[in-house]
Amino acid sequence: MPQKGIKDCNDNNQCKSGYKCEKRNGFCCPRCPKGRMPFGSCYKGKCAENYFCSVGNICCEIEEN
Repeated sequence: MPQKGIKDCNDNNQCKSGYKCEKRNGFCCPRCPKGRMPFGSCYKGKCAENYFCSVGNICCEIEEN
């Protein structure tokens, strides 16, 4: 669920860590590391194989080293 920024994140760009301000609506939305696209949402704190549950209850791809 997106979070409303303090006042409107378009005005002050204040979002919690792991969230990014969506300029079109002023909401703070969760983002995967390095701006990668999420792969669905977490279910009971778990995601599909090769994905992890990240801030905002989204599944992000596990990076291979």
